[in-house]
Amino acid sequence: MNHSKFTAKMVGCCFRSEVGGSVSFYETWNNYRDGFGDLNSSFWLGNEKLHVISAQRDHQLRIDIWFNNTNDDSSYLHYNLFRVSSEATQYEITLGSYTGSYEYDYMDYHRDMKFSTYDQDNDLANQNCASTSYHPGGWWFNACHAIMLNGIYGNPWDTGICLFQRITRDKNCSVVAVDMKMKPL
Repeated sequence: MNHSKFTAKMVGCCFRSEVGGSVSFYETWNNYRDGFGDLNSSFWLGNEKLHVISAQRDHQLRIDIWFNNTNDDSSYLHYNLFRVSSEATQYEITLGSYTGSYEYDYMDYHRDMKFSTYDQDNDLANQNCASTSYHPGGWWFNACHAIMLNGIYGNPWDTGICLFQRITRDKNCSVVAVDMKMKPL
């Protein structure tokens, strides 16, 4: 996969990257707050850093997703505004207007949601969406998700990195790599 062509077009800060499942995203609230992983491969930059960076000025968000059935081409979601609030409000996400290669806005279901981990449940579901028995990994869950990019690499729907079309009920769990990037406007 050629990640450099996207980095060149989207100069800014990559805050989430996953290639080949080398890092577990089933982490604690504190680890998601502070960041974890290897900046040269798979990592989460840290929610506190996302808050500090996005509070200084407006940013846009681009999510590139590679599937096992596509060679070097990614599918993407793009938002003209991206902001993460402080820990006091559980790192709530703000997203602007959507454009991208999908007709369906997968992040729409997650707008204005608070971040949840297995040890801090802030979602709207009765169960903890970030728990091991459901969708292991931190995310801005609603009740639970339409897109889950912090699941277990290579796993099926229940625990994997998946996209779920809430209208047609179609799902795709064949994700092989993900980059989430923010860029100042």
